[in-house]
Amino acid sequence: MQLMRMVIDGAEFARRGNRASGSVMVADLSRVAEYLANSAGMLDCVVQGACSDEGGRHLELHLTIGGELQLCCQRCLEAMRFPLRLDKRLWLVTPGAEWPEEMVEDEGFDVIEASGEMVVGSLIEDEILLALPISPRHEICGIPRKKESKQDASPFAVLRKLKID
Repeated sequence: MQLMRMVIDGAEFARRGNRASGSVMVADLSRVAEYLANSAGMLDCVVQGACSDEGGRHLELHLTIGGELQLCCQRCLEAMRFPLRLDKRLWLVTPGAEWPEEMVEDEGFDVIEASGEMVVGSLIEDEILLALPISPRHEICGIPRKKESKQDASPFAVLRKLKID
């Protein structure tokens, strides 16, 4: 099954220590598309479930994403390479449960609600969106230049040729 379309029961996936991995085409990341200069490439993704206590109360998903995106530089408007290396630990809590803030801060977890139908592709896209820079820019880039083309000539130039003397 394709990773982007995979639906899991988050708590059960973590409790059993299940693992799902695969490559995701950048073109399939519809919510990320508006930030990209182009949609070429693939990302390697792994979702690993874990239960770190015997009572099954501390469930987590470990999400690893690696690859490269082509973002649009906000200064020169050209494509720029953006190496993506994510290693996120997502603590699963039951819907409506209180989120233990002190442990989240100490352990470096992000907290999400576990549901019976979690779309892995949405988790991947959410984490990528959170990792993108607000205003991506090259270290050094030139000033945007207007590209010369034949269409930049006056729209009346064609009429000038037709002018009868």
